[in-house]
Amino acid sequence: GLGIFLLLKSDGNSLYATKDLALAKLKFKMYPNIDTSIHIVDTRQSLYFQQLFVALQRLGFDQHLVHLAYDFVTLKEGAMSSRKGNVITYTEFRDQMMKVAQQETQQRHLDWSEDRVNQVAWLIAEGAMKFAMLKQDSDKPITFDPAEALAFEGFTGPYVQYAHARMSSILAKIKGEKISAAEGNFTEDEFAVLRTVAKLPAIVEEAARLFRPSVLAQYAFELAQQASAFYRDVPVLTALESDRGRRLEIVQAIAITLESTLHLLGIRAPKEM
Repeated sequence: GLGIFLLLKSDGNSLYATKDLALAKLKFKMYPNIDTSIHIVDTRQSLYFQQLFVALQRLGFDQHLVHLAYDFVTLKEGAMSSRKGNVITYTEFRDQMMKVAQQETQQRHLDWSEDRVNQVAWLIAEGAMKFAMLKQDSDKPITFDPAEALAFEGFTGPYVQYAHARMSSILAKIKGEKISAAEGNFTEDEFAVLRTVAKLPAIVEEAARLFRPSVLAQYAFELAQQASAFYRDVPVLTALESDRGRRLEIVQAIAITLESTLHLLGIRAPKEM
């Protein structure tokens, strides 16, 4: 069984359940067309949500109710504890990430203005934080390492963003030149990256069905790897005329797909980094 589900204390004071039942009633009244209600809460509340969902169903709410449980998040140094004095607020954490991203961006672009550095650095820091969380399966413990999250190599947000920026840099160099229709014979390198680009609709469907943004993050990383290899190994701007237009179209398709995938993860894709 699910045990006892308390709604009120003996003195009449409310509990979490009291408020959650009232919130559900208000939510379904305000948004009557909801077919699925997803609750993103710590995995340690799993029993409580099983009880809550049964109570809601008995009250006549027949929407599909989902508890998307996230496991505990710790830092590389271990779990935060007020007793140990190592609790870091979001603001402190955000500012720490931003500072590192600013330093990295400034070193890469000594000629950039402070405003330009700050704008791009924030996109990198924000993307790093989100990607580092969303790439994890929600039912597994998460260890957040700021240095790893901000790295430009590996399974990170900045790596995916940088792949997009590389594609954008190629497109920026054609200065509004009209990209001609694809011609010539596709190479295996071209086919490989296009096959991955074409997977996006199926990947989105899978991520939605499983309630796993990590599926999108893994796909973004896979495409970013192929984009980086394409950038390194396949001439585009200096290609033969018979290949140039086709390869520019491929670069454009990669850029659009990376940007769209990052957007679905709530991450912005800078055109320069």
